[in-house]
Amino acid sequence: AIAGVAVLSREGKALYRWPLGTLETRIRKLMVIGAGPTLPDTEAPIAKAPVQGTLLIAGSPAAGTPMVACPEPKMYYTGAHPCAGQVGSYQAKTDANGGFRFEDVLRGEYGFSYKDKKGWVLMGAPCCSQLQNGETVDVGELRSRGAP
Repeated sequence: AIAGVAVLSREGKALYRWPLGTLETRIRKLMVIGAGPTLPDTEAPIAKAPVQGTLLIAGSPAAGTPMVACPEPKMYYTGAHPCAGQVGSYQAKTDANGGFRFEDVLRGEYGFSYKDKKGWVLMGAPCCSQLQNGETVDVGELRSRGAP
């Protein structure tokens, strides 16, 4: 569930919500049988934190490179970048040493993309399902074989 999960009554009233940033993994299927389980009295707390790392292209720091992070970076997209229009999309630009930082990233599963001279490149570097509120996540070096 990219936008979170809600348990609804038969009338469509939200009985309980897990907003984006509260779950450690994506919910793919959910089944409630009968009356279902007893729901908590309060909504799950949202966890968000900075995510940082270093982008290396062909072994060199990628200075001044636009980056995006989102739950499902698309190979084929119609917006400005592979994450355009997605809930939970973040943008950053690398510094002189290839360092990047996304602020206030919600807990969830994310992929990264960067823009080179030919266009956007998708990277298979999963992140952030174990993110803890306020604790910076360092993903280390993201390496691409592309031309710098």
